[in-house]
Parts: sequence; C-alpha cells; structure tokens
Amino acid sequence: MNTSSSLDDVLGTLQRRYAVDFRQYRRRFLDRRIRARMHALGIGSYVHYARLLAEDPGEYESLLGALSINVSAFMRDPAAFDALREAALIPLVHERERCGMRHLAIWSAGCSKGEEPYSVAMLLLDLLGASCPRWHLTLHGSDVNAKVLDEARRGWYTADSFSDLEADYLARYFSPATDGFQIDRRVRDLVLWNRQDLRNPPPRVQYDVILCRNVLIYYDHLEQALMVAHLLDHLAPGGYLMLGMAEMVPAAHAQQLMPVNGKLRLYRKVALTEEG
Repeated sequence: MNTSSSLDDVLGTLQRRYAVDFRQYRRRFLDRRIRARMHALGIGSYVHYARLLAEDPGEYESLLGALSINVSAFMRDPAAFDALREAALIPLVHERERCGMRHLAIWSAGCSKGEEPYSVAMLLLDLLGASCPRWHLTLHGSDVNAKVLDEARRGWYTADSFSDLEADYLARYFSPATDGFQIDRRVRDLVLWNRQDLRNPPPRVQYDVILCRNVLIYYDHLEQALMVAHLLDHLAPGGYLMLGMAEMVPAAHAQQLMPVNGKLRLYRKVALTEEG
C-alpha cells in the first residue's frame, strides 16, 4: 500500500467534503491519529476509511476530535498570562484611555473549549473594573472543531480545567454546578465564537492582540511561516502576538515582530513608523 497517496485520499476527502485542509499538518502526526481512529473502527485501509468519511458526517466529527489537540486550562502557563497582562493589556488600556479611544479587539485562535479567551476576558474585567461598560471590547475565540466550541458556549467546566487558576478567580468568576463549575455570564458575554480553519480570514480585519498558542507545532516549517504571515496580516501595527511556549517566530518574520518577552513568546508587531 502506498501510505502517502492513501493518506492523501483521506485528506482530500476532508477538504472536498468538509472544506477543512489538514494537508499541511505534520505527516507522522496525521498518520498516527488517523490510524488510531481506523483501528477503533476495525478498518484496515485508508481507501475504505476515506469512503466512510465521504458517507458519514458523524465520523468526520469524530476524526476532527481526534486530530484536534483539545488540551487547555484557565490561565494555562500562568507566567505567560502575567506577561500578557503586564506587558500588553495594561499598556494598551492606558494608551487607549489617553487617546479617548476605548476599544480593544482580541483574537484567540485555536481556542479549543474556550478556557483561553475566557481567561483573557477575566483579565480585562479586572483591569477595566467599573469602566468596563464604557469600553467596546471585541474578543473572538475560534476553532475548527464545532463540538469544542459548543462546550465553550455552554461555559461549564470540570476540575481539570482549573489546575493553573488562582482560587480568587474561581471564587469571583465561577459558580459551583453539577460535577464542575459554570462561568459567570459577565465573562461569557464578552466572547464571540467562530468555527474557522486558521488559514481563513477571521471575523475582523485587524486585532490589537492575537493569541495562537500550541497550534503551530502541529504544522511543518513552511506552513508555520505561512500561518504567522496570515496572523500578521490581521494584527494591527503595534499589536501583540503570543505563541505557545514550544513555538518560535519563523526567521522570515523575525524583523516584523519585536520580542516583548521572548521567553514567554510575547511579541509586538513593528509599527509602520518603526519599519521606515
């Protein structure tokens, strides 16, 4: 069996039938995850599995769950969220207040079950306090997996989502619910959800902050550079980009992104005046 072409058959079915392109994911990762799904179903060949995908939308959703890395938690990597607050959100809020332009747009790309954009929402609620109603806040969470976005919209989480969250946040922004916790409506109302392949344009043309953490690591090097270029196209001059702890800015874009905290993967897009 020609493994490469057979795998391409499956990926081609996903693209044609469901308009989701996984071809630039790392091949070994794809092969391992898809074979595990085939084994669970007792299917021995990619050809037969591609046929099942074309005929059964339910199997597509199951495979999408297998290919999506839905490991997340509130304030995951607390030091990174501290840096985001101190070195990005606070300066942006002060700058906008000085200009009398009280608006911020933030995009959490590949947000899984929503813990990341909700974490940002809690930071903003704390920072803005009583002035929050006077701000126009746009906070988008996107993921290719509709199932995890439905979970995000519900805002109900089990204990494993709270391993990095300080007790104070849990007390102020969550209510106990059956076998878990329900996030407060004031947090939920700040976030808008969008099912989206990361290569496609987001809802807004430009954002002040983009978080794309632990997503690029599943793509090959060429695709990583293309993805960062796409993110930069939608990041305002002087805006902030945060990547995952194991991710690096591709060399092709190093001149466009100034490290704010390189260790914690927080960067600022060089403004046009700085480029000139």
